[in-house]
Amino acid sequence: MQRTAMVVFAAMCVMVAALTAQSGRALSIRDLLTAVRVADPQLSPDGRTVAYVRTTTDIVSGKRNADVWSVPVDGGAPKALITGETSEDTPRWSPDSRHIAFVSARDGDPQVYVADASGASPRQLTRVSGGVQAPMPWSRSHPIRQLGSYPTGCT
Repeated sequence: MQRTAMVVFAAMCVMVAALTAQSGRALSIRDLLTAVRVADPQLSPDGRTVAYVRTTTDIVSGKRNADVWSVPVDGGAPKALITGETSEDTPRWSPDSRHIAFVSARDGDPQVYVADASGASPRQLTRVSGGVQAPMPWSRSHPIRQLGSYPTGCT
């Protein structure tokens, strides 16, 4: 399954490169700054969908914004799953492919959120002072287990 995710990711990168090559000119600094970046592909456990992080840059402000997108493995148009004015990243599927967890600073410090696989009904799972950081695995019997960040007093 991980191999399929990498193939989809590689195909997306080749398409971006091909579009640039068709313009008939060399890449400029502006092109590099405004290029859409695709990263962190995650194949759903059912093997049907790849979630990934799509990052854009506003050339005027220089601000980058990452959102979680998805694309069906068997073809189809990519779609935005989780978007906002702050960056959403680190998408991780639940073992049953029905939910997707992600990290967002939408309410202050970066925290773990979980939404339906369609991106609907996001809710905050953690409230760690100073925020959380990856890695972020699912456990089999619990919601998200956040490694690398613990509430004060926890070890």
